[in-house]
Amino acid sequence: MEDGEDETLEEKDSDSRDEILRSLQCFLLLAGSLCSLPQKTADKRKKEMAKQKASPETRRQKLEGWNAKTLLIQNLSHRVPQHELKEVFKDAFQIRLVSKDGMSKRIAYVDFKSQADAERALDEKRGTKIGGLAVVLGHVEEKSQGREGRVGKRKLEQESHTFQEKWERAYFFVEVKNVPTCLICKQSVSVSKDLDLRRHYKTNHSRNDGYTEKMRDKKLNKLKKRLKFQHDLLLNVNKINDAAMKCSYMLSEKIARASKPFTDGEFIKECLLSAAEIMCPEQRQAFANLRLSGNIVSQRVDSRAVNLQDKLQEKAKSFVAFSIAAHEGADGANAPQLAVFIHGVDGTFDVTEELLDMVPMTGATSGNDFLVCVEESLKKFNVDWSQLVSVNTDGNSALVGVEQLVTKLKSKVSGLCKDMELKSMHGLILQESLCAKKLKMDHVMDIVIHSITWIQSHGSDHRKFSALFSELDAQYGSLSCSMGHKWLSRGMVLRWFFKLLEEIDFFMSSKGKSVPQLTSKDWVKDLAFLVDIMTYLNTLDISLQRRPQVVTQMYDSICSFLRKLCLWETH
Repeated sequence: MEDGEDETLEEKDSDSRDEILRSLQCFLLLAGSLCSLPQKTADKRKKEMAKQKASPETRRQKLEGWNAKTLLIQNLSHRVPQHELKEVFKDAFQIRLVSKDGMSKRIAYVDFKSQADAERALDEKRGTKIGGLAVVLGHVEEKSQGREGRVGKRKLEQESHTFQEKWERAYFFVEVKNVPTCLICKQSVSVSKDLDLRRHYKTNHSRNDGYTEKMRDKKLNKLKKRLKFQHDLLLNVNKINDAAMKCSYMLSEKIARASKPFTDGEFIKECLLSAAEIMCPEQRQAFANLRLSGNIVSQRVDSRAVNLQDKLQEKAKSFVAFSIAAHEGADGANAPQLAVFIHGVDGTFDVTEELLDMVPMTGATSGNDFLVCVEESLKKFNVDWSQLVSVNTDGNSALVGVEQLVTKLKSKVSGLCKDMELKSMHGLILQESLCAKKLKMDHVMDIVIHSITWIQSHGSDHRKFSALFSELDAQYGSLSCSMGHKWLSRGMVLRWFFKLLEEIDFFMSSKGKSVPQLTSKDWVKDLAFLVDIMTYLNTLDISLQRRPQVVTQMYDSICSFLRKLCLWETH
C-alpha cells in the first residue's frame, strides 16, 4: 500500500516539473519577442528614411540645389500633410513642387514657377498659420554639392546675401560697409539674412512693434540722422589728424631744407597757435594737434629721407643714361666731405636730379679715395656703370688733377665699355663767369667796388642805401665785394648802384670823397652797358641752373643768348 502511494507521488512531482519547464519556455519566448520589437521598429524607420532619400524627387532636389524660386517653410507641425501645404499656395500661385524634409517633418520647400511669385508669396504669406502654428517663410540659398549628390556644408564667404531696403523699416537695420548694423543698439549681424535680422529685432527691440507706421518712419529717420552725424564726426576727426600729420611732415621738410635746428619746430608751433587765436579761434585745436618737437621733426626728416632714397632707387632702375657731379667741400667743423649728385634720364625723357650721397673724408684725399667714395655711393642704388656718360666737377685740383677722380673714372668706364668715352666738364657756370671778364670793364667795376666799400664804412646807416646793402648781404654775406670771381652775381648790385648813382655822388662829395667818374658821361654809358649785359648774363646763369632739364635744353639757352649778342652788336 505504501509502495503504491510513493509511486503516485513521484508521478505527480514529474508532471509538476514538466509543467514548470513548459511555462518557463513560454515566458522566455515571450520575452524574446518583446525585446526584438524595438529593434524591428528602428530597422523599419531606417528603411523608410533610406527609401525617402533614394526617392527621385528628393534626389533631384539635392542634386539641383535650391535657387531664388524656392521658399523655405519652418516651424511646421509634423502632422500637416503635404497636400495641405499645396492648398495654402495653390490658390494664388503656380507651384511646381512641395516636399517635406527632415526626420521631424517640420521643414518643407515650395518651388514656384518664377522668382516674382516667390517674392510675392514671401510678402503675402508671412505669418500664415498651418496646422495651428505660425510658420516662418524665407529664401533658400543655393547649396554647394558634395560627392555622390550629397549636399555639402556652406561657407559664410560663399553665400551671397543682399541687404534689402525693406529691412530698414521692418527691423531698424542699415548696411554699413556691407555689414548689417542695428540702428538702435549699433550691433552688427554677420550675414544679411531676414531670419537673423528678425531674431535680433524680436529678442532685443520687440517693444517697438507698438509704433504706428508714421511713428516708425519718424524714428527710423531720426536714427539714420544720428548714425550719419556720428560717422561724419569720426570722419572729420580723421581728416583733422591726417591734415596735422601732413602739415608736420611739410614743416619738418622745410626746417631741414633751411638747415635750421630741429628744435625750432616747437617755436614754429607756438607762433602758429598765437596766430590762430587771433585769426581763427575756432580752429586753434587743429593747430594744437601739430607735433613738432625736436624728436618728432628728426623722425619726420629721417622718414622722408628713407622715402626719397627708396624712390630714387626705383627710378635708377629705369635710367638709360646718367651723369654724376662731384664737389669737395667742408662741413661746419671744417672736416672735408665729398658731395655726389646724380642726373639721370629714362626712356620717356623724364629727368631726375638728386643729391646721391654726402661722404665724409678722413685722412688723405687721393684719387683712389674719391673713387672708392663714388663707387660706394653708386653701389647703394644698384646703378649700372655702363650707363655713365659724363662727370662734372667744380674744377678742384683734387678732383681733376693727374691721377685724380676724373682720370680714375675714365679708366674704370673704358675698362667696362671699350667703345665708350666718358665726358668730363668742370664748372660750366664758371666758364660763363670767365666769359664776362673778357668784356674789359675793369675801369667800371673798380670804381663801383671802391665806392661801395667806402659807403659801407662811412654811411651804412643811410636809409637810401638800405636796399643796396641788403642785396650785398644776400649775395656776399660778410665777404668783401671785391671778390673778382663772382661777376654773374653782381647783376642786381650794379642795377641798384646805377639807380642810386646821383645819391651816391652827392653823399661821397658831401663827405669830401669826390669821384669824378660818377659824373662822366662816357663812364656812365659804360656802366649802363655793364648793368644790361650783367643782367642778361645773370638771367642765362639762372636758366642753366633750372631743374630738371637735359643738355639739349641748356644748349638751346646758350644758342639763344649767342643770337641776342649778335643782334646787340648791330645796334
